[in-house]
Amino acid sequence: MTGVISVRGGTHLFHLFVSEDFQRKGIAYALWTHVKNIYGWSSSEVPVTVNSTPIGVPFYEYVGFRQAGPRAEKNGVAYIPMQLAVMELNSLKE
Repeated sequence: MTGVISVRGGTHLFHLFVSEDFQRKGIAYALWTHVKNIYGWSSSEVPVTVNSTPIGVPFYEYVGFRQAGPRAEKNGVAYIPMQLAVMELNSLKE
């Protein structure tokens, strides 16, 4: 498997993973762009969220997410809640 992406409830990016052998080749960005277009997140004002692993934060910031709360941990897994910035969505409309 090269990569996987899944969405929960139409507004929460639940999984976005790329196998280590395929990382840094644009696959995560291609998966993100595909899902963003399917759900219309480029032209939507609904809050789109993700709970990022600490290592994933730079990617999510690159595609327009901003930290929405403090680092947390659940079942031994650390994450940072993030939300797609409305400003980023509005600039994509222009």
